[in-house]
Amino acid sequence: MSNGGVAIPLGSQDWSYLPLPARANRLRQMGIDVLLCGGISGWLARQVEALGIRLIPWLAGDVQQVLDAFVAGRLPDQRFAMPGSWGRGHGWRFGRRGRP
Repeated sequence: MSNGGVAIPLGSQDWSYLPLPARANRLRQMGIDVLLCGGISGWLARQVEALGIRLIPWLAGDVQQVLDAFVAGRLPDQRFAMPGSWGRGHGWRFGRRGRP
């Protein structure tokens, strides 16, 4: 998500060939500080956060608009919530916890 403080979209990547434990480590190797994403399993979310990566999951919408909202400090925002995730406690709790 960031490289020297600059927001960089990773786009869509297929990491299905990587074992689950290697996925969070791959993010750390890439120098990712913040991960904005759609769906993520609870186990992987805990691994990502354990490595010190700030996680804001369950996002949907235009990538540039989501990035702009993040840079402006406006995430989480219900406009970008994945359908069914807002207020249910399973997704946005990660965003609230990671919010400054």
